[in-house]
Formats: sequence, structure tokens, C-alpha cells
Amino acid sequence: LNFFFFQAEDGIRDSVASRGLGDVYKRQNYNSPILGVKFEFNEHYIIKTFTTDVGHILVDGLVDNTQLKYKLANIHFHTPSEHFLNSKQYSIEGHFVHTLDTSYSNSTSYAYNKLVIGVLFDATLNVSSPFLQSLSLSTFQTVNIDVGSFLTTEVNNELYHYQGSLTTPLCNETVNWMVMKQIVGCSSAQLSNFTSRKVNNFRTLQPLNSRSVYYVLSLIHI
Repeated sequence: LNFFFFQAEDGIRDSVASRGLGDVYKRQNYNSPILGVKFEFNEHYIIKTFTTDVGHILVDGLVDNTQLKYKLANIHFHTPSEHFLNSKQYSIEGHFVHTLDTSYSNSTSYAYNKLVIGVLFDATLNVSSPFLQSLSLSTFQTVNIDVGSFLTTEVNNELYHYQGSLTTPLCNETVNWMVMKQIVGCSSAQLSNFTSRKVNNFRTLQPLNSRSVYYVLSLIHI
């Protein structure tokens, strides 16, 4: 593999190590669709926080002999992106933030209690994203959204995985990042839903230090 990988917490790598399907195995199970969703702008970014259980992702391979369950906690967006791929920063980055369900596998001592799926959107492709369109971000109407379908149709299964920090204060080192390789096209009108409200709400690049970035091919929808 010969991908350049810049990351808002972990800097740059000019190559990434490959992991087999058995090393990190992820299965997602979200409500299809998630009903009654209304996004808002909170002066920092466009966000929807979920207070009930609307879906989760199961992960094997991060802790020996333990399957971890992360529940979807919020979806929010940064403009421009906080990750760079192939030396390029993208128009929008969507973060699907999940929180560890410690009751599922008695994993209270596991330090990485967040899992964030990052998706990059490119407005230079100038094609409408059905998922972004479904969120009603121009008027913030209440809608039904299908996260599971989006992550398996508009986005393919390939991703980059590493352990890093949150990009918002206090920037705790508690995140299993899953950054999707697939770049999703969006339109200039969809981009303006973000730029008309807030621009440059991204964290600048940080050093990679001793962290490893892995290439994985195993996001499975169930």
C-alpha cells in the first residue's frame, strides 16, 4: 500500500500496515431507519445527539478474546476535513461517534471508550450525496435516516484504523478511529449547509508519534 495518511491527532504516515479480516472484525446493527432525527447547529458544528439506543457496532480484535460493543452517541461534521488522504484535505468530514457499552463485555477498564467512524466528503465531485440530502441540513426538519445503509452503499468496506484522541477539547486519548477509505461525493449546495454556518471547525494536524495506522477490509452490516 502506498497511501499518504494525515490525521488530526496522529500526523502523517507514508504507508500503512495491512491487517487481515480476522484481526479487526466489525459488525454494525443500526435501526433501519433511525426515526425522528433532527440535527441542529450548536455554534461549533452541525450535530445530532442520540439519547436512546438507535444502533451499535460490535468489534473483535482490539482486546484479546473480547468482543466490544459501541453504541451510536452522535453524528456531527467538520468543515474542512480533519483527516487528509493522499496529501489532500476534503470538503467535509462526518463523524459517527460511538460510546463503549461497558455492560456488554465487562470492559470498564478498557481505555479506548470511544469509536468514531470518519467519512470524507468531496464537493469538487459535485454529485449529490443521498445521505447528506436525507439529513435536511438546510432547514433542520425532523427526518428518518438510515446510517447502516449509508455505511454499506455510499461507503465501501475499506478503512484505516488506529488509536488516537478526540479532536475536540479535552482531546482525550480514548478513541478507536475507523476512517473510511471511500471518498463520498457531495454537491456545492450540500457543502454550503456547513460553510454558511461555520468554517474551519477542524483540529490541525498533530504528530503521529509511535502510533500505527492499519488498513482493514471488514465493516459488515447485519
